[in-house]
Amino acid sequence: MNTIVQAIEGSFAAIPLPLLEVWGRLGYWLGFGLMLLAFGRFTLRPGGRWGLGRERQAWNTKAFSSIPLTFVLIILTGWLGSFFVLVPGAQTFESLKDLVVFVCIVLFGYPALITVPFAYGLSDLIEGVPPGFLIDWLPGYFINAACFWVAYQLIGRNPDFRRARTWGAYLGFVLLFLAIEPVLWGHLSAAQFTPEISYRTVTPALIFTTGVTWVLAPLVMLLALPLARRLGFFWADIGGHVKQRPLRQKQWVWESGHDRHGAAPGTGDSGVPLRMVILAPFIVLVLLMVGATAYVTLRSAARDANRLAEWLHQEITENINLRLDEQLSRPGTVSDTAAIADLLGELPVAARGRAFIVDRAGGLVASSAPGADPVVATAIGHLAEDSPGGLQRLPPDHQFRFVQIDPKPLSRETWLARATAYQDRSGGHDDWVMVTAMPESYYLSGIQTGNSRSAMVFAVALLLSLAVAAVLASKVTAPIRRISRATRALAAGDLAQQLPGSPLEEMDMLARSFNDMAERLKRNFDALSTEVEMRKRAESTLQQAQTQLLAFNAELEQRVAQRTWELQALNHELETFCYSVSHDLRAPLRGIAGFTEVLAKNHAGALDDKAQGYLGRVMAATNRMGELIDDLLKLSRVSRDQMQREMVDLSAIANEVLANLQSAAPEREAELFVEDGLAAEGDPRLLRILLENLLDNAWKFTSKTPVARIAFTADSEDGAPLFTVRDNGAGFDMRYADKLFGPFQRLHRMTEFPGTGIGLATVQRIVNRHGGRIRAEAELGKGATFRFSL
Repeated sequence: MNTIVQAIEGSFAAIPLPLLEVWGRLGYWLGFGLMLLAFGRFTLRPGGRWGLGRERQAWNTKAFSSIPLTFVLIILTGWLGSFFVLVPGAQTFESLKDLVVFVCIVLFGYPALITVPFAYGLSDLIEGVPPGFLIDWLPGYFINAACFWVAYQLIGRNPDFRRARTWGAYLGFVLLFLAIEPVLWGHLSAAQFTPEISYRTVTPALIFTTGVTWVLAPLVMLLALPLARRLGFFWADIGGHVKQRPLRQKQWVWESGHDRHGAAPGTGDSGVPLRMVILAPFIVLVLLMVGATAYVTLRSAARDANRLAEWLHQEITENINLRLDEQLSRPGTVSDTAAIADLLGELPVAARGRAFIVDRAGGLVASSAPGADPVVATAIGHLAEDSPGGLQRLPPDHQFRFVQIDPKPLSRETWLARATAYQDRSGGHDDWVMVTAMPESYYLSGIQTGNSRSAMVFAVALLLSLAVAAVLASKVTAPIRRISRATRALAAGDLAQQLPGSPLEEMDMLARSFNDMAERLKRNFDALSTEVEMRKRAESTLQQAQTQLLAFNAELEQRVAQRTWELQALNHELETFCYSVSHDLRAPLRGIAGFTEVLAKNHAGALDDKAQGYLGRVMAATNRMGELIDDLLKLSRVSRDQMQREMVDLSAIANEVLANLQSAAPEREAELFVEDGLAAEGDPRLLRILLENLLDNAWKFTSKTPVARIAFTADSEDGAPLFTVRDNGAGFDMRYADKLFGPFQRLHRMTEFPGTGIGLATVQRIVNRHGGRIRAEAELGKGATFRFSL
């Protein structure tokens, strides 16, 4: 395996570092885009076709159960993988954890996707990754999950590796993953390590470990897919679990559970299960308490450990100064740097840390570490950086931290150092600076172990809280599930369902209420069955009666047809009679009118005033008789003529009629108003006669009013238009309103207002022929209002 890793490292060593950095940034932004798509509930294949779409997840029991299952599997495999080192200096067996992430996202879908970043981070914390690294790498955990999401898009609906098509999509995913994920971690790690180490050591190690993952993944999926399907956890088989639609459509074009035989659409659970509502707050509360307690405790311990380390450095420095004074006071050792180095090497601090002396020019005088020690070199470099004016201006007592990074094996260690100006007892060597350095892992090892153990406690607390909450939830949900099953049985027709009692008071009350309801339903059903039988018998009787009624209706229709024919014949005879009468009456009337006119013109001088009065009355009566005959014929024609229905502009007709009346009597002062846009469906000729009669009446009965006001408007009644003709004329007494629409009925004397009494009778017949109604309202001296509908 070392050979494989070295070959990968050699390949990356041949690539220029600037090109690797561009590749890493490109991989990071591509991964960031995938993260937005994955966690934003987008899909790249809505309905199985390439394109951008949206996906909706149903948060049912299976979805919620997938979250803790994914969490536990990642923590467990991460912990087991930490015991195996594939290549010294590379990584532990991360392939096992990546393999679980791949399987969970492909089989469980979105619930596993949102769980992976948090479970992966907690797993790394258990394995010893510093908390600060987790914060810096936080985007990487989400991008890492999004890279696995690509496999969910490509093979998620049917990840069966017995199909050649699955292998093709899988190889495409592996190539895309290897092109993005390892180099983006090189980009993210460059802040903790150098770009050289990140791209030439971290990235090759990740390619190797993920390569192992992709070799094992198909074999594991051949076992995991049938198991997930058997347990009902494979997302694509659960009816209604996931829905997809193209981005610009509102219609869902695909729903999980359709593609596999036996999985009916929409049969999955819908809504949020009650036990999940009970579980979630309990789990969150427990985790918050455990996490907050661990955080406060570890932070307090870290502060105390740092203060202790500072005090320890001070004590170590004073001890070294005393022993160095004693060494330098011996004859012949003033310039013996080897003896000083031996002295420093014998100190207890040299076992885990470093102690060395530099001069003000930055040169190393003596060191506890043999040879060219990189830690000492790094410390001197940081010390020079902290003193811009050189070591000559270094404060007498200066404490600082520096980071030591080693590529082989890969490590990153923070050191706490203290630099103190030195001067021997005789005042010599005042250009020396004594430096002591200790790694943080030495005095913070307990804190680092505490971080790992706190993460383990956090994971265990999650599992325990899940177990306890599940037990508590089952106490509540078990009776509800029994009620649900009994309700479904009731719906299927089993009315003998009864529920047992419950130790929970509310559940027991609910069970008793259900039992009472079931008993009432059974009694009502029995009564309903009896009533149904009675109704069947009544229906049989009713059918017999309907048969008889049909026979009666047929006979009645025959009689109606006979009566209709007789009525038509009678109407024809009546029409003939009316024309005959009118013709027979008009001839003598014309004779009377002619002779009367001759008397009035030629013999008026021979007649006295009384005779002339009689003659005038004869002429008036003759004219009135002619008018009555004409109106009677009009009334007969209105009732007899065939109707031609069409949309009629009533406003235009009313304006025309009123204009004619105004032009016939221009001396009259009148305020006329016709509402615009009034129209109705009917016979144009009859509707004109209707408006002519109504408006002529209004004009006639306002003749004695100084300023006549006549209006034609419309309101709404029962959703239909109600037309109104209103005037301020003479009006009438409402006690005689029932005589208003009768032929030849008058409510005013002829000397007041002339007329035959046929006009309103004609109006009523026209309204009746149009299926409408007409009514009148009036008050003597205050006008009349006629309202009609068509």
